[in-house]
Amino acid sequence: MPIYYLDTSALLKYYIQEPGTDFMVELLESNAARDQFLTSTFTLLELSSAIFRRFHVQTARDIQLRFDEDTGVRFNFWPLDMVVLSYAVASVRDFRLRTGDMVHLSSALTIVAINNNIGDSFMVSSDKELLNAAASTDLIALDPQAPDSLDLINQLRSSGQ
Repeated sequence: MPIYYLDTSALLKYYIQEPGTDFMVELLESNAARDQFLTSTFTLLELSSAIFRRFHVQTARDIQLRFDEDTGVRFNFWPLDMVVLSYAVASVRDFRLRTGDMVHLSSALTIVAINNNIGDSFMVSSDKELLNAAASTDLIALDPQAPDSLDLINQLRSSGQ
């Protein structure tokens, strides 16, 4: 069962028209029943902060409402708990990521470990440092903004991943 971990930079592309939006629409709306989409509860704060800093209050509220409606339908949240935080603290030396990115990477790796889902787990992000760190682990890094991203997701799905 493919698990797609969506960081905030990727999820924003689903709600805001920008490079990578087509990929996120394809990923979330044309998915197979077995696909699982997860993000950290940290995304609640990070996404809200990003949209309210970037948009007029009413536009930000509309985006927030769409995001809230998709919770549990298009994606689910993984808790930011002591397991994730402990892994993040223990790994920060190895990956040298910003705090939010470390939370996302640690959440994704915790999900993989708990589900024993090596080889079928994806980090979806547009953050280059996070993607590079993910690529050095058991995660397959997917960048919605990559020129071949739509082709890649279609290839993965047709091959059963």
